Amino acid sequence: MMIKFWFAFSLFLSFDLYSQNLVPNHSFEEYSNCPYEPSQLSFAFPWTTPSLGTSDFFHGCFGSCDPFFLDPVCVPTNIFGYQHARTGQGYAGIYVYENTNYREYLQCPLITTLQAGEIYEVKFYVSLPDFVYPCASEIGLGFHHSSTFQSSYQPLTSFSSIFPPTSLLNDTINWMLISGDYVANGDEDHLIIGNFKGNSTTSHAGECGAYYAYYFIDDVSVMLKETSNNPEITHSTWNVYPIPASDFLMVDGLSFKESVEYTISNQFGVVVSSGTLIQNKIDISSLNQGLFFLSLDGFTLKFIKSSGM
Repeated sequence: MMIKFWFAFSLFLSFDLYSQNLVPNHSFEEYSNCPYEPSQLSFAFPWTTPSLGTSDFFHGCFGSCDPFFLDPVCVPTNIFGYQHARTGQGYAGIYVYENTNYREYLQCPLITTLQAGEIYEVKFYVSLPDFVYPCASEIGLGFHHSSTFQSSYQPLTSFSSIFPPTSLLNDTINWMLISGDYVANGDEDHLIIGNFKGNSTTSHAGECGAYYAYYFIDDVSVMLKETSNNPEITHSTWNVYPIPASDFLMVDGLSFKESVEYTISNQFGVVVSSGTLIQNKIDISSLNQGLFFLSLDGFTLKFIKSSGM
């Protein structure tokens, strides 16, 4: 049965404008189906694979795991070892090195396009599985202006990581942070995580020998740093109500110097409605039932549209 994953979101959506995570399903908690075998990243919507590499999605949704590591994608015990999610019950996993130049990646649309010249704090966490040899730990994150797909198992060398080469990531117990700041060009609306280099230029590749390199990944975030001077919004927090909403969505906690344009996008990033905010009230009666994203001058909140009475 299809899981209506939008109900997993909080019903009270009030955030600091500068601490909004622009990565949907950032900790791999929401799913369309509970994963039961490897290569089912697409169950963690809207995450996809940008190549023929078959990235993995792990989750504890089936309950208890086989104690002998026979469950392929269970959390915390699976065929790669034992690891709890950093938050919740889900995480992803990818091969970042293999002798034949095989690679796997994670791709995700951002909730809103990055703003030109703004600085974003970008980070995610990785963990080395128990049954994987520590080597080739050059795991990066890159941005792109649209969804991409390469019909190959080879590295996505046309992309580059915003992170410099890292030291060997060999902790099998704790989640290790990879982070950095990024100055946006203004057209980035997708991110990709993985190793964008070939075997010959991958850090620590010589330590792999005949082994491969594989890592769990959790808690991906892209957040605007407090460097903007937004002339439209004078309050630092806002929220929308009611949640769920059927006919009208109210915006609370904002004070505008002048009228502000808004857009509403669906789960696929398609703009389904737009207009000018009038008296902090938006007519959403024409929208279908589901999860949507309201953007006001570059800042975004999620809301749920119900079918009404």
